[in-house]
Amino acid sequence: MILMTLQHHWRSGIAVGLLSLPWLLVLWFGLQQLLQAGDYVGAWLAYPGLLTMISYSAGVALAILLIAWIALLSLQPVVATRGWLIQIIALPHVAFAIGLLWLFAPFGWLWRLLPEVWQFSFFDRQQLVSFVLILLVKEIPFLWLMGQRALAQIPWQRWLLIGQSLGHSRQRSWWLLVMPELLRRLRLPLMIVVIYSLSVVDIALIAAPQTPPPLAVQVLQWQLDTQPYAQHFAAYGAILLVLLALLACLLVILVERFTITQLLPRWGDFRLRFPVTSVVRLLGLAAAMAMVAQSIAIGWFYPQLWPNDWSFARWQAELPSLTGLFVQSAAIAMLVASLSVAWVVLLLEWRRRKAIPGLSGLLLIPLLLPQLTALLAWQGPLGQLTGGGAAWVYGVAFIAVQIPYSAAYAYLILAPAERRFEQRLVTVMQSYGYGFWSSWWLVKRRILQQPLLLAWVFAALVSMAQYLPIILMGGGRWPTLTSELVAISSGANSQLLAIFAVSQWLLAWLFLVILAWPQPTIEGEQR
Repeated sequence: MILMTLQHHWRSGIAVGLLSLPWLLVLWFGLQQLLQAGDYVGAWLAYPGLLTMISYSAGVALAILLIAWIALLSLQPVVATRGWLIQIIALPHVAFAIGLLWLFAPFGWLWRLLPEVWQFSFFDRQQLVSFVLILLVKEIPFLWLMGQRALAQIPWQRWLLIGQSLGHSRQRSWWLLVMPELLRRLRLPLMIVVIYSLSVVDIALIAAPQTPPPLAVQVLQWQLDTQPYAQHFAAYGAILLVLLALLACLLVILVERFTITQLLPRWGDFRLRFPVTSVVRLLGLAAAMAMVAQSIAIGWFYPQLWPNDWSFARWQAELPSLTGLFVQSAAIAMLVASLSVAWVVLLLEWRRRKAIPGLSGLLLIPLLLPQLTALLAWQGPLGQLTGGGAAWVYGVAFIAVQIPYSAAYAYLILAPAERRFEQRLVTVMQSYGYGFWSSWWLVKRRILQQPLLLAWVFAALVSMAQYLPIILMGGGRWPTLTSELVAISSGANSQLLAIFAVSQWLLAWLFLVILAWPQPTIEGEQR
């Protein structure tokens, strides 16, 4: 018995150790840079605009936190359907940003409809306001979707009835009984959104100021610089991003505690409404239409509301290169999604059978750590393996660093459904002589087919939108629609930009079509 217990702990220790290894490398990277600081720290602190960069990143994260918190408080028992939330979430960040800028930026499509006295550069490229608004419109649907899933996991209807039986109104029962538990369950998604806004690079390159840029953008520029000091500066900036992320997580917890203990008990029948709930869907549709129109427009000059003509000639000219990028992007996304979901399934089954502690936290670390910091930490050991290697070697490294992030989102989607699954069904199947994985495939896979498919689609969308792994790990040998779209976003050819943005959108919609494809039920398969 003692031997079996020791063997169980030994295997669990190995599993936790393997999962912890990537993040131990990040910790070692940070300690190593601090120990080798030397005289570079003073020069880094004196770098022109450093405080401005930090204030940009911190200010954006704080604005996202406060506005997103109001959006979460506006959640009510009757919320929007899940379908359009998934559609907005699936829109690639870069393409979505380009579409909104074309709509609302000066000389954009909708901007031309405004009277001249109302035309001011409130929403424009390389402005913090534009950056924050784009992030909000993209990330709030994710929080609402997580809110819906959280509501599905608690008996909130029964709680409201209990509150009303005690003499409280329905709205006050919502504030006192349901919302505190809902906010606790949404703590992690909110942290994910705030940390993402703090460290995002691709959207910041398009929408945020660049003189100076937010800290994450500058860290990437330092890393790509060939000056001897630049690598040290990038390392210090990456460590600072981690510290800011930790402060952001602490602030999320403090805001949650203050809201639960101070605000909610004082709200009676007060109903909080988020002003853009119904606008988000329209913005996504309008941005898509604007990009499609721009991609086939000829002679669309200011202040014309419509182009002189429409033509697919530019599409035909770009089709050969687009086809290769489209296929390669789709193949990479599907491979990463398949490996990520398989990894999550294996770990969930292992956790269920071996009761491995701390597994959930290890799987979700990628979402609570700035991606740029992790990639810089991994670039050293992986760079030694891939340096001067063939293209497939860079491809393996490029795919390997994407899996933790896609797997983390797959876990967020799949874990709640797997936790509610009646494991005795698999046990009954095993009693008929089937092996464990045969029983899993015949029973559990069929019952969880929709969560599994949703997790796969989310993992594919996350992989498709990756930018930093392409730049830092791909060695320039595995371009995708995302990397090419960011590369041409600084150019003046708006039609070419629109063509690439629409192509990226089409790839995202392809995954949504897979998600919406009718799935056979167990009864249907039996018949």
